[in-house]
Amino acid sequence: MAARAAIPDPVAATSTTVLAAVQEPLLPSGPAAGIGDPTVERPGGSATEDVGPGLGGWQIAGLVLLGLVSLLLAGVAMTTVAWMLHAWRTPQGLAATGFSKDRRDPERSFSLLVPARHEEEVLGDTLDALAVLDHPDYEVIAIVGHDDPGTEAVARAAARRHPGRVRVVVDDSVPKNKPKALNRALEHCRGDVVGVFDAEDEVHPQLLRHIDARFVETGADVVQGGVQLMNIHTSWWALRNC
Repeated sequence: MAARAAIPDPVAATSTTVLAAVQEPLLPSGPAAGIGDPTVERPGGSATEDVGPGLGGWQIAGLVLLGLVSLLLAGVAMTTVAWMLHAWRTPQGLAATGFSKDRRDPERSFSLLVPARHEEEVLGDTLDALAVLDHPDYEVIAIVGHDDPGTEAVARAAARRHPGRVRVVVDDSVPKNKPKALNRALEHCRGDVVGVFDAEDEVHPQLLRHIDARFVETGADVVQGGVQLMNIHTSWWALRNC
């Protein structure tokens, strides 16, 4: 706020005005005071200074609301971090959230869906890796768009390399998106459990055995394996995140 009274030292005037606005109530003084021209009296004297309007009620309420929202968001962030680190806090937590180390015979069959669109450069290697997982009963279904001949050619080549293990489903829906592609392939699935992979995923050879055991041990309806990002060269944060 800036003072409007004629005071020789403008710096001193500004400081005095701010302090007065904080410490003293705004009161009209003398016949010249009117609406829109608030003044305050100096302690022990009649000289007055004009000050600008202070914070209104809605402004104070806004600041209070902003503070409450900030505290709420901070609480959400801290809770999220706590849950993310839950598995590493104690050996018991790690054992409860990790995969079993016991070797058991598989009890379920799997259908692994791999939707791919314009990903011919990576799809072939992913399908080859999925085709040789350590599990006796599963299938791999590559889902390609009818307007993506390059990716379809790679998928069909993988199906020829792994007959009986890799199949190709063509999605002719318009417009294209991942949910539509997955739903189109769902009617072709033969396994008890449906899994979804990306065209660039690198999958551990024993993943299905671990997932199979987790279903049996917990009675769960859904199991999600940990995802480890591998784009460590893209940024400083990507490396630390891994």
